[in-house]
Amino acid sequence: MPDWRPPLPMRPDGPMGRPFALLMERMNAAAYEATLDALALRPGESVLEIGFGTGDFLRRAARRMGSGALSGVDPAPLMVSMARDRLGPLAPAFAIDLREAGADRLDWPEASFDAVAAIHSFQFWDAPEPALQRIRQLLKPGGRLCFCLRRHSDPPPDWLPNPMSRAPGEPCALIDLLARLEFTTPRQLTDERRADLVIADAP
Repeated sequence: MPDWRPPLPMRPDGPMGRPFALLMERMNAAAYEATLDALALRPGESVLEIGFGTGDFLRRAARRMGSGALSGVDPAPLMVSMARDRLGPLAPAFAIDLREAGADRLDWPEASFDAVAAIHSFQFWDAPEPALQRIRQLLKPGGRLCFCLRRHSDPPPDWLPNPMSRAPGEPCALIDLLARLEFTTPRQLTDERRADLVIADAP
């Protein structure tokens, strides 16, 4: 039996990895802008993106912020390479820390970030609750969290690692989990750009 390989949306690599990632970047442009509007980033803030892909969201964040810190994790070596190439020229106005890792390895000190974003990556988290617990620790008091959720087919693909993404009612289930983990005012925002956002604040 051949080794199982993650689908391209989950971990772009190989000959199709780069063109697929650039296609997704274009398709996700409206989601990036909707997430940035929800987070309302300010100059000098620190933002963490989980699943940064080509780095386009963080590049857009830098344009709005002017200065600050851009951090993120992505499990695909190709994405880490592409994002570092794209964001490297932003130093020294920005501190840049991009790591090859998933949502289960958020190894920063507590209270490191003003904002955390996950755009179409929540579906790939195989253990959402411990990851969210860790995010709460990483956010500064009053820090902002924003998920942009992928609109799945019905039924969703059975290869998605996140059990919440494979079940109906993903936004409501995520809001309930955020409330149970004592995030402040978790809520859903359906943006006019057809982006399903779930946002919450750290206590």
